[in-house]
Amino acid sequence: MQNLIAVIFLLLAAKASALEISDFKFGHMCGINKDDMGWVCFEAEKIYITGQSLCVSKNEVLKCTWYGFSFNYTGAKKGQKIRCNHTQSNPIYDINLDSASEKPSTIGSYTFTLEKEEGHFVNPQYSVLGTSGKSKPLKIEQKTHCISEGKKVFGYKFISIYPSSK
Repeated sequence: MQNLIAVIFLLLAAKASALEISDFKFGHMCGINKDDMGWVCFEAEKIYITGQSLCVSKNEVLKCTWYGFSFNYTGAKKGQKIRCNHTQSNPIYDINLDSASEKPSTIGSYTFTLEKEEGHFVNPQYSVLGTSGKSKPLKIEQKTHCISEGKKVFGYKFISIYPSSK
């Protein structure tokens, strides 16, 4: 009987400390630069790449569109890592504040850390303005799934729409 109670206690303790994500939002970010983009102001699955903002990569200023995700979380371990893997329907260059990939790819990944046991997390992202090179807009579908400690914690998909060249 004592063993059964101990097992039940361990199961309840494990469940209580498991990472839980709530109020997940994806869409357009509000703010004029990465430092003040604290929320998703318009939830959307279609992201039109308009170049209405400016972004910097490797000290180069680029026209871009900001989007991203946010969520509330509980039950995290301090410093818990989340790894996100994504696939795209067309090859793209991965670009961030410090680097850019040398070749376009249809797969990619990134990792971020939850610093506290509970809180609110925001991940601003951007795409650089480009054109489709054709008379029709270019639509690129991206699917992302994020895991922590071997378990999927959330996933999302969106479509980036780049303007036509004509």
